[in-house]
Amino acid sequence: MTNQDTKRYLPEEVPDNLFTQNRLNQMGLTPTSEHVAFVIYPEQKREYKLFDVSNTRKRKISS
Repeated sequence: MTNQDTKRYLPEEVPDNLFTQNRLNQMGLTPTSEHVAFVIYPEQKREYKLFDVSNTRKRKISS
């Protein structure tokens, strides 16, 4: 799958199973596979990778 084939969503359209790296971090999770889509913020001219929550694991807690 090339970058052009990757699905892109507006923030209000993102499916419930997809999260950004930042959101996964907040949930204590880390992705175990590559991103599956992007969320685009046209007004910011930014896009962020989205990861499927089913392809994650709990982060190791560093002490």
